[in-house]
Amino acid sequence: MTWRARTWAPLVLTAVTGLGAVVLATVVKNLTGRTRPDSWWQLLPETGFSFPSRHTTVATALLLIAAYLLARHTRTHVAVLAWWPGACALAALVAASRVYLGVHWATDVLAAAALGAAWALTVITAHLLLRRRRSVARQGHELPGPGTVTGG
Repeated sequence: MTWRARTWAPLVLTAVTGLGAVVLATVVKNLTGRTRPDSWWQLLPETGFSFPSRHTTVATALLLIAAYLLARHTRTHVAVLAWWPGACALAALVAASRVYLGVHWATDVLAAAALGAAWALTVITAHLLLRRRRSVARQGHELPGPGTVTGG
């Protein structure tokens, strides 16, 4: 997508989203210190803190940013509408797999999905605001700064 669109934006947005999600999940994990389900319950051995699920946080954030980028570069409305539910369904499957494997509680993956979605939406909003600011600047107009009173 970076090559086709001739811009680094998709690569940068994906990297920022992925790295930010890892950092956010790790910080929250260390702050809460919640223990995982008992080891006899786990189908795969996992150690470390449980809340929130880092897999779910990162998967949700990356899948949503992918849906955003794909929707921006897709021409048909049907395809655009398919990216978002597809991304959400895949994120739900990742979350469900973490509970199924017994390495997370349901609340771990629900919070992680919310955290990943919030981070992805933050990145998307920042991208849209930067694009708008650049577009306005290219037209020779300047956006008012904070505290500036406009109008009459």
